[in-house]
Amino acid sequence: MTNRRPVLLVASAALLATTLFGCSKSAKDLQEQWTRNESAANGFATRYPDFKAVITKRIASATAAYQASQKAKGDDKLEQMKAAISMLNTAYGPLGTYEARVARIARLKRSRWVLRNPARLVRPAFDFANLKLSAAASALHASGPAVAMADMQARAQRANALLSDALTPLRRLERRGRPKTTVVVRKRRRKRR
Repeated sequence: MTNRRPVLLVASAALLATTLFGCSKSAKDLQEQWTRNESAANGFATRYPDFKAVITKRIASATAAYQASQKAKGDDKLEQMKAAISMLNTAYGPLGTYEARVARIARLKRSRWVLRNPARLVRPAFDFANLKLSAAASALHASGPAVAMADMQARAQRANALLSDALTPLRRLERRGRPKTTVVVRKRRRKRR
């Protein structure tokens, strides 16, 4: 029987070295990420007119930071690009979470695992989810157009908290409706000698 400890040690050291030193994003990767995030931010600005002014202002400041990063060299350029991308992500991050949770609620309401449960359990969960969905929408669009980024983020966080409450009973029903899996353990056969 061979000793596998040195092999595992070498493999783990190689994996650690690769993750620490070889996996940083290149300027091209960051540029592609910038393009995706900028188009996503513009999409959120058009879908949420109450937040359009705030999002476009953040896009403009992030674009200025990104263009300034293009003049830098080496690692400094990459760090400045990451900072500009991070600035852009804050423009729509909470709204992205809001949309993802609304989509998750819609998926759960159509899920066969949820619908397998008795109607006496499903109807109240759906009513609760619908109530929270409307409360989240009104919390998001509560007082007209947002004036500052903090106002938009606070509204989105309130809406996300309401949606999180709506997801709880639906997730519980999904877990309850899933079939129970059993693990089959096979006995080992003894070798005849």
